[in-house]
Amino acid sequence: PSDAEAHARARVREGDDSLEVILVEASADDKWQWRILDSIEPCGGSELPMDSEPNKQQVEALVRSLVKLPAVFSRKDLFERVIKELNFRVEGWQGNHLIGGQLVLPLQDGHAVLAGKNLRYTREQGLEEL
Repeated sequence: PSDAEAHARARVREGDDSLEVILVEASADDKWQWRILDSIEPCGGSELPMDSEPNKQQVEALVRSLVKLPAVFSRKDLFERVIKELNFRVEGWQGNHLIGGQLVLPLQDGHAVLAGKNLRYTREQGLEEL
């Protein structure tokens, strides 16, 4: 999908302006080494391929990892910065209609910084701004 299509797909379809992202856990050593969140069964913690399409079970886990970003990230003054910071294009994933073109938010130990704001993900609370 084109950048415009990716932006459009990221918008939640019910008409509100929130963005949704796929959450992955990034390696502390290499921000381009991603794995499925530990809490997503049955393949939580498995390493994701970056140069080929994930297997069916991993794709299903990635779809279950889709979350809405807090509403603040849809504000006009932050939106373009968010899109720019989340502009990870994993070539191997683009052929899959479920995950190709989706925005990805890599976490480290459940945390991320996006557009200067600190975020935390827990299974209990979801994705929240700190």
